Amino acid sequence: MRRGFVVSAAAVLMLAFATVAYGTVREVGALTLFSAPPCQDTNCRVLTRTTAFQLQVGTTKNVSRVPRDGSLVAYTLYLPTVSKKYASGFNSVYAGEPSARISILRYAPRKGTTKYRYQLVAQSKRINLTRYLGSTPTFAMPAPVEVKRGDIVGLTTDTWLPAFVSRSEDLTSTWRASRPKGKCDLIGTDDYTNFTTARMHEKIGQIKRYDCGYKSARVLYHATIVDKPVKTAASK
Repeated sequence: MRRGFVVSAAAVLMLAFATVAYGTVREVGALTLFSAPPCQDTNCRVLTRTTAFQLQVGTTKNVSRVPRDGSLVAYTLYLPTVSKKYASGFNSVYAGEPSARISILRYAPRKGTTKYRYQLVAQSKRINLTRYLGSTPTFAMPAPVEVKRGDIVGLTTDTWLPAFVSRSEDLTSTWRASRPKGKCDLIGTDDYTNFTTARMHEKIGQIKRYDCGYKSARVLYHATIVDKPVKTAASK
């Protein structure tokens, strides 16, 4: 996505009203504590080669679920600064510079399988985030993306993404990733196979299982969505 699609919060509202019929503008996933510590010490944590979404923050559940039919017009990332040492190491291990795409997931249940089964219905263009580290960029969509009530707004990275914070005291905050059962954690002390293997959800229409759930962490993003206007007697 071109640099010109990075906009301010006020510009997002103008974009929303210019591109979508008037409706309620809401931020899906916008909760408190949207900040990540600088990636400059041994506590640096990042998402790697997966599609992820926040499931719960504190006592608030389904924080990434779209509450009403509408249009996605932008999304915002909360990116910490990353030291050159860490950035170089992550670039080498995880197949490139930091990147992200917003992804729209639709529940695809099937009897006898995990309830965390989703179809990818839309996805934005890939953005190289190197120039945005240490900032809070908002990326406007080139055109509004239709979303349905119950859809999940997730993030995809085919490399690594530092819009993430792990907090041991935040035990009730959970998120899920598009990794299969048994491929969730480190296999051994020096074996990073589960995190270096590409598990992203990238093909539109493809169904994937999000078998891996994690606690005590937050994926730092939110999406700007304009609700589909409710027809009134005067508008019919």
